[in-house]
This record gives sequence, structure tokens and C-alpha cells, in this order.
Amino acid sequence: MNTLKGVRGSLFTKIFHEDSPYFRVFKNRPTFFIDRHFKHFDVILNFLRNGGCLPLMVLPRDLRLLNEMRVEAKFYELGGLVTTIDARLARLLDVARF
Repeated sequence: MNTLKGVRGSLFTKIFHEDSPYFRVFKNRPTFFIDRHFKHFDVILNFLRNGGCLPLMVLPRDLRLLNEMRVEAKFYELGGLVTTIDARLARLLDVARF
């Protein structure tokens, strides 16, 4: 859980409270449910595991995938990841112009 709470201001830091709308008790155990597709969650976790940073080059070159990842990063309120994805998109678009 420390990995998920590692980036201040993210949705994860807000989720892990009993008054959170994501908090549930299931079979006498606290659980958290986020209704999102898992497709890009590996990128979210790697960003969190790396203390809120991710090298541009680990992100894909596919513009569609990057835009999907950006949507997820915005949902989870990971501004640093949004900025990183935006930089990757800008770099790819600059290369495409030449």
C-alpha cells in the first residue's frame, strides 16, 4: 500500500480512508474498488514505484496508447505522469514533422 500512497496529491492518497467512496468492507476485510480497466495500470504502478518519475523512453511510441495512458494518469491525479506522457507525445510529434 505504501507504493500506492507514495505520490502526494494522487487519487491513491485520497482513497485509503474509511470515508472514501472507494472503501468497502468485504468478508470483514477492508477492500478498495476502482472501476477502471487494468490495461495501463502497469505504467501507473511503475511510475509510483519509481517515486513519481518515469523515463520518457519506457513509454510506447504509439500515439493512441499514450493518449489512453494520459487519460488514466489524469483519472488517478498523477500530474507528473501526465507531464511525462505529454513530453513523450511532443517528442514523437516533433520527430513526425521531419
